[in-house]
Amino acid sequence: MSNAQPDLTACVILLLHKVHPHSQREDLLVWMAQRIPEKDKFLSGFHAFPGGRLSEQESQLAREGNTQEALVKCAARELYEELGLVLCQGNQSLWIEQPLPEVSFDQRLRTLNTTFDHTRYIPSGRWTTPEWAPLRFETEFFSVSLTQEESERFLNAPDQTLTHTRAGLSQGSAKTPEQWLTLHEQGEVLLSLPTLEYLKKLSSQESQDSIYHDESNCTDPVHQYAHTANTWMVPLKSPTLLPATHTNAYVIGDMESFVVLDPGADNLESLSPLLTLINRLIELGSTCEAIILTHHHPDHISGVPLLLEHHSAPVWASAETLQLSARTIPKDTQTKALKDKDLLPIGVSHTLEVLLTPGHAPGHVALLHRESSAVFCGDLVASQGTILVAPPRGHMGDYLASLQRVHDLEPGSLHPAHGWPIKHARDLLSYYMEHRHQRELKVIAAIKEHSDGSPFMAHELVPIVYQDIPKDVWPIAALSLEAHLIHLTEHHPQLAHAHEEPSMPGHYIWST
Repeated sequence: MSNAQPDLTACVILLLHKVHPHSQREDLLVWMAQRIPEKDKFLSGFHAFPGGRLSEQESQLAREGNTQEALVKCAARELYEELGLVLCQGNQSLWIEQPLPEVSFDQRLRTLNTTFDHTRYIPSGRWTTPEWAPLRFETEFFSVSLTQEESERFLNAPDQTLTHTRAGLSQGSAKTPEQWLTLHEQGEVLLSLPTLEYLKKLSSQESQDSIYHDESNCTDPVHQYAHTANTWMVPLKSPTLLPATHTNAYVIGDMESFVVLDPGADNLESLSPLLTLINRLIELGSTCEAIILTHHHPDHISGVPLLLEHHSAPVWASAETLQLSARTIPKDTQTKALKDKDLLPIGVSHTLEVLLTPGHAPGHVALLHRESSAVFCGDLVASQGTILVAPPRGHMGDYLASLQRVHDLEPGSLHPAHGWPIKHARDLLSYYMEHRHQRELKVIAAIKEHSDGSPFMAHELVPIVYQDIPKDVWPIAALSLEAHLIHLTEHHPQLAHAHEEPSMPGHYIWST
């Protein structure tokens, strides 16, 4: 969690009007682009409105007390930099061109001998990124509605102009709010909560003159935690490892029945957002079919007893997870051992396929949502950083095989226990495998430095193998290094041999 003051940003909800020549039907279109999938990038792969941070000049305006002026100017600049659009004052109301990266927005306005029309930018609400996010933004949304003539010019602009975006966004497109919402429901696109709420409002209104949305009014948990493919994601403060502070609980299902995945909060206050959502779904006529656990770690199972005090439900998990969680799951709870490739029909239109994905923990499972190709992957990956594989229960060979298995399924998106959803699923899984391969090469090099055969412990190699991470993380890194050493000796026994340290069961002394 980031405790820093959220950065001020501005976004433009660009509204276009398209008239069909034969029927004369007019469609309202909304322009969005996908954020370029990059590892660790905030909301990587999500579709978003044009927008971004305040420039230094705009930040200075805000520091001088002219915050709204700074935000409007930021919105106008971002619209130019990302789409080549300038909403001008004067006779030529709309200017479309290929932006020049080396020419600033102010310079271009001077060249055009014009100024942007700030009255076209209608304030439509301000949203703040939730506290669990590692990067936080306070974003002012502006709606900009192009006339029918302006919309036609924009939509008919040369491809290189219409699809131009700066680094950070890929090619964009204009669709009706209903089309965007359908893609979101099918899991084809990922949308943040503000984007989703604006599209819903645009879809439901007869008039789009004002789409102002007050963030404080978004209190219905069904909407507040809306997630891809008609599921819900509820980040819960949990007893997890830093830098993470929350574990994502997922609710998968519909108004007939649902399951709860990984309730990891260890106290009632932290669990309350999940309980609020569950209570609301039950009020609407749905029933809680089961609690599913991806694995046995405390930040995934701690909320089970508290949840069962409020709502009776069986617990489903792999046989290994049920055994390792026996002290946490109340003794009278009905349980079901999940097996690899089990199909779990949930509600009216959801089917989950169980994927046995051990490595981070024995019996770890992921769930493939077959209707959307989304994988709810527990601790297989995270949206930032990497996953700890710690012996004796963590096993590197199993973990690498699990990564490869999910990669080969070609998932549409990954929904981890920590962080935000990941659209570039195969790219991230490939990165994880390559990262482990490169780390293992460093382990081999470090082992060869001990070629005299003298014994060593894993932590002695950490300064060589993990030079790229802060020293305060080295004790955790030593656990992963142990997992790499075990994996290497399983496949290359000539490299090193392990002897268990009698005073520390599960820890080894190695010799080359």
